This record gives sequence, C-alpha cells and structure tokens, in this order.
Amino acid sequence: MSKSKQEVTYKKRGKYYYYKTKTMTNFKTTEKTTKSEAEAFVLSLLSDQSKPNNHLTDFSTLTFKKYAKDFFDYKKCPRLNRLRAEGKERVKRSCDNARANLVNYVFKTQFATMKMKDIRKADVLLLRQDLLKKTTPRRVNDIIGTVKTVFNEAVYNEHLFYNPVSNISKLKEEHKTVKPFTFEELTKMFDIDDEEKMIAIWGTYADFVFSFIECNTGMRNGEVRALKWKCVDFENNVIYVDSAFKDQESKIIGPPKNGKSRIAPLCSQLKTVLIIYKEKYAFHSDPEDFVCCHKNRTPFNYKRNIRHQKSALENASVEYRGTHTFRHSFSTNLSSERLASSEDLRTTSGWADERIKERYTHIELSAAQHVSQAQEQFWTMNEKKTETA
Repeated sequence: MSKSKQEVTYKKRGKYYYYKTKTMTNFKTTEKTTKSEAEAFVLSLLSDQSKPNNHLTDFSTLTFKKYAKDFFDYKKCPRLNRLRAEGKERVKRSCDNARANLVNYVFKTQFATMKMKDIRKADVLLLRQDLLKKTTPRRVNDIIGTVKTVFNEAVYNEHLFYNPVSNISKLKEEHKTVKPFTFEELTKMFDIDDEEKMIAIWGTYADFVFSFIECNTGMRNGEVRALKWKCVDFENNVIYVDSAFKDQESKIIGPPKNGKSRIAPLCSQLKTVLIIYKEKYAFHSDPEDFVCCHKNRTPFNYKRNIRHQKSALENASVEYRGTHTFRHSFSTNLSSERLASSEDLRTTSGWADERIKERYTHIELSAAQHVSQAQEQFWTMNEKKTETA
C-alpha cells in the first residue's frame, strides 16, 4: 500500500479534495477535483518534502541539529515564542531539561547529521537503541519525547508533512511510586499551635507557611511562590490561583500550568496560620505583595525553598520525598478517606485532564469550598483518632 493511503485521510468539500496526515491538526486543500489526483499530489509531497520555489526547501533539507539548534532555549526557541504569542507559557526548568536532552545526547549522534526530510521511524528506533547504551529507559523516553516535539513543531509549521516519531511506543520503565505523607508525618512537620516549634523546625515562620499552603491546597511550588495576598480570600475560604513562576529564580511569571486559572481551598487550619503570619511575621502584607517574600519584597526562589524543606523534614525526622509530595499527599489523603469527590479535587488542583473554565464560576467556588471543608475534616478526624489510640 502506498504511503499516501497509509498516512492520509481525504475528504471532499465542495469542488476540491482535502487531506490530513496523522500528525496534522487540520485538513488542507489539494486543489484537485478527483481523489486519484489528490492522492498523487499528496504522495508527491510525502515522498519529497521539498519542491522548487517552495518555502519548505530551506527547512526540510536542514540537518536535525541545525533545525533544532534553538529549540527549548527559553528565549530563542521558535516553539516557545509561538506559544507565548498564543498566551501560553512553559516552565523554564522543564525547558532546560529538554534542552539538555538535545545538547547532551541527540546532537552528539549520527542522527543529528541527517536531513529532516530523510529521517524515518527506523532512524528514530536506531537512535533509541544507541541511547539505551548510555542511559536509563526513563531518560531515553524523555529524550525521544523531546525529539518528537521538534518534529511536531516542524509539521505544525508545514516544514514537514510527516513526523517519524509518531506512534513509536515508550520503553518499559520502572516507575517509582511517590509515597504520600501520612497523618503522623504531617503532625511531626506541622503544629499550628506552637509557633516557636515551627520556627525551630522550618527556620522561619514564612517557610513553615509556604509548605503548609502546599500541604493544604494542592498548589504547585511555582504557584505558591507567586501567590499574592490579594488572591487569599478569607471571607469565602478560598485562594485564587492565577499565576505561577516558570523559573527557579522566581523572575519569570505567567499563568498556572496549562494556562488555566482556578480556585484552591482554604481550610480553617490554614486560614488560622495565614492570619497569624500576616499579623505577626510577614514582612509585607499589602494586596500586591507576595505572601512568602523577603524584606525587599522579592519572592522566595525554588532552590532556597527546597533547601529549607529538606532541612525541616530532617529536623522533624520525616523522609524528604520531593516538594511535589505535598501536592500528591493532599489529593491522595482526601481521596483515600473519601472526604472529597474526585471531581472537586481535579477542579481545585488543576489536573491537566480536567476541563476548567477560563473564568471563575459558582461551580468552581463551590468545589473549592467543599474541599476546604474536607481538608478541615481530615485534620480534625485524624486528631481524634490519635487521641483515642
């Protein structure tokens, strides 16, 4: 069977036939009136992705290394710049990791010297085989995923009509299960009734507050770093999550992951802590000030935050399992105790696979308030269990 019939779907709209490959988002016209002519036209494109006097020539004949030379560079990457123009922002740390995949692995292989139009699935599989000799299956999957993104962008811009990485399955890898914090571990880390103890464990009351927000809201680290007092709604017991830092230095700010704002819960325990912090310990508490910031009003950065968290958990005799464990524990504990519905948790946590409306709605506010009550119940219920044990 020809490549045209294998890779392409055809539709007739009015006078002309339109086509779409598996890696294309929209149908494009062939300007041909019969299906046989349309198939011949597309087969010609797929077999030779460059034509005389066509804008594809300059790109499809470039080597992979030359084509991808600026990809995932946070300032130069054509894909990132396109996404920014569309109102989307990517986390700088993930971009840096993808950039490292290209520079440290792919650019040093024979694959990088091949022309974009000549690369086929067999070449990608050979690259994957070579990479397995150098690193783990998990890292290889990440690297191949980075290569796939480059080709996706090439297809999106019509520099190519075929993505050789499409439909290539991931290698089997050993998944490390993140163990959530138990209630016993949480009580070792957090004691809202003893301010001096919290300062002794966390170094500062602000660092205690930072992690207590993560623990009780499911907010991501970059979202907590970008949280301002104007977004803490003490009246409705919710927190409006509309910003996140995209870099470790807390200098590049944008919308939360997936570009969607949401409402997070504010349980009574966290509310009490924030009120104490705002009145007694916070350096600045104006609406536009960051909740966790230094005397000069600059927000905490990622590395400082992680350093304090690791030290605090060591002081509390709790194993450090990554800052994301707070977010994971928040959802897992409420789900396992059946205190909050999965729908409410997805809405307030901002999971990528859940549709969240662009503007705040009564449904979102209600979901956050439900989770606020559930989180409060989690603390009180487990405290009673501990007392009666």
